[in-house]
Amino acid sequence: MPERRARVRIRRSGELGGIAGHDTDDNAVEYWKIAKGKNALKSLSSEQRKHLVKDVLDGVTIGDDVKVVLDVLTTADGSMKETIDSVSWRRVWKKLWGDDCRTFIRACGRTYWSAASYEEKRAEVKWLADGRTNDIAQETIIIILRTCTSAEVSRLDKEVGGWLGLSFDLTGAWDDEFKKMKSGK
Repeated sequence: MPERRARVRIRRSGELGGIAGHDTDDNAVEYWKIAKGKNALKSLSSEQRKHLVKDVLDGVTIGDDVKVVLDVLTTADGSMKETIDSVSWRRVWKKLWGDDCRTFIRACGRTYWSAASYEEKRAEVKWLADGRTNDIAQETIIIILRTCTSAEVSRLDKEVGGWLGLSFDLTGAWDDEFKKMKSGK
């Protein structure tokens, strides 16, 4: 039997209230509440998912906004990468803070990065390793590396880590795991 789609219409930014459509994120939260109340999150189309995440990220992302992003991304693995790519992994990563970001990378990281190309992984690891590498950045690097072969891990270490390697950016358990991945253990 075909899956039924939620019959709630997402309005475009130009149709929304507030000054210059600045209620977009509030309207997205209301839409999410209706869909969630009808147990219809899994039936949202790819376009609906993309619009919800984009609209919520356009404002300050706190409270229910975070729940919208995480719910929308984790209720349909089949469209997760496409939905994240519509706004970019990095944008979601930057908009979510602390434990919310950690929840995002843990819930979505393996699925997202397993479907990514080597070049996408390389670009993200390079960006994360450039400058101060806090614990969430280190965990994100490791989650990305977990989706790579041992040869790819070694290649990333050489291409991104520079002469000091990625061990310079990783500490403690993250560095221990990195060394095991690099050696193929």
